[in-house]
Amino acid sequence: MNPIEHADWIVITAFYQALHLIDAYLDLVSDGQLHPPAHHITYDDEGSPISGCNQLVQRIPQLKQIREHYQNLYEASREARYDAWSYREDADEVRLLLDEDLASIVDHIESLIQPFQQSMTH
Repeated sequence: MNPIEHADWIVITAFYQALHLIDAYLDLVSDGQLHPPAHHITYDDEGSPISGCNQLVQRIPQLKQIREHYQNLYEASREARYDAWSYREDADEVRLLLDEDLASIVDHIESLIQPFQQSMTH
């Protein structure tokens, strides 16, 4: 194993980068109506569930391509965040999370957002 210094923070920030990109996409395509309050299910004042980003990634067809990548980052970030005392990620694993999972999410979300950006400039 080739440990990497601060692997926990690298993985956590990679997940939150992906989360915020997805949030931005959801906000854009829904005119602000589909902005999850968290990455997990929450409940309104009446006790009704409100889907979080995790559930929306699973449900929205345009995000199907990144579901596995998002889940990989989500699980790695939870492990790093909540089991930090025992978290020792291998440098190759961190690189894979960044180069495969995060990069795939960034590329896909950018491709989904690009038509909106072009329409704003014309």
